[in-house]
Amino acid sequence: MRCPRYATTDDIWGGVTDECLQSVFWFWRAVVPPMQRQGGGSIVNFGSVLGPKTSRACPVHAYAAAEGGVATLTKTIAVHHAKDGLRCNSVAPVLTRTPLTEPRLQAPAARQVMEAQYPLGGPGGPDDITEAALYLWWDDAARTTGTVPTVDGGIMAQ
Repeated sequence: MRCPRYATTDDIWGGVTDECLQSVFWFWRAVVPPMQRQGGGSIVNFGSVLGPKTSRACPVHAYAAAEGGVATLTKTIAVHHAKDGLRCNSVAPVLTRTPLTEPRLQAPAARQVMEAQYPLGGPGGPDDITEAALYLWWDDAARTTGTVPTVDGGIMAQ
């Protein structure tokens, strides 16, 4: 089924951008001053591969725009607050196996599509995203800021 070309209403746009982008902005605005006072720290945002890459799925206009904003805001925060000892990165996952998505992923047709799209054979789970976020947060990544690594099973490599 093809989606209507302009299916994104103002309500959808506002709700999605508030949830995905405004929330990151509000969080940043709240945590930076205390982090500056303590001499720095690490912020790890959560975005989506739909920030740097679009999808044929529809309607994702608002979501893709908001996630692109998260990626750019992450880089802006990293650049402007590096002098404060503050690092900012963002993890960009793709569809993830969760109790919410699992029923849809169990369908044989969906599983076949996923296995064909993902070089690593399908979507990962929440632990994959957690590990990426923890790396960026830990001191092991002390020289890493302004990055948006994907946790995507190889989709972005294609």
